[in-house]
Amino acid sequence: MMTMAASNWTTTRKAFVSMFVTRPMITSGSTKTAEIVDVIGLHGNGSLGNVPARGGAIGPMVTWLKRTLERFHRDERGAVLAEALIIVPFVTLFSVGILEFGNMFWEKEQIETGLRDAARYLARCQPSNAVSGYVSQCSDTVARRIAYYGTSNPAATALRVPGWGPSGSAIVFATVTRAGKTVNVASTSLAYSNSPLFGWLGLANITIQAYHEERYIGW
Repeated sequence: MMTMAASNWTTTRKAFVSMFVTRPMITSGSTKTAEIVDVIGLHGNGSLGNVPARGGAIGPMVTWLKRTLERFHRDERGAVLAEALIIVPFVTLFSVGILEFGNMFWEKEQIETGLRDAARYLARCQPSNAVSGYVSQCSDTVARRIAYYGTSNPAATALRVPGWGPSGSAIVFATVTRAGKTVNVASTSLAYSNSPLFGWLGLANITIQAYHEERYIGW
């Protein structure tokens, strides 16, 4: 009877240990591991309470696992690196966006400045007078050159804004009447296509539109 009872106890112990050890329920670090050790009664020598266990290596393995999880729970090395890996891409994207939009607004300001200079030039041009024989030297060609290059010199080659020139973006001049006054209007547009950020994000090119009005004064 004692032999049969010992045999049943050994079989039950093996099944009980197998259920917890081969499928560990470790869910929250060392706390759950400690609960498993307390439930199955494993000690450093691999025994179950006062009953010797044949698998003497199980106890040290669970103890090692418990200590490893506790050390991993307390260890904060590498936390800064992990946070940097999460934050750096967003900070980089934000910084590039600031530079890109700043450059776009700078180009718009430069284009509007060029249109203003061209409209002022036309607003102060005296038209030809057949009675007096005066022939005006003003022309839209000179006004466009002033807008694109910032000078009326025909030899100028340095554009005010890269990509905004005679071959790519036309400047339209018109004359309108507002409150009985003659007003010169200059307008243009430029496709902003130099953005690596917009290309990476798959966005379409942005079109910069600008215009300027100047009341005609003459001389």
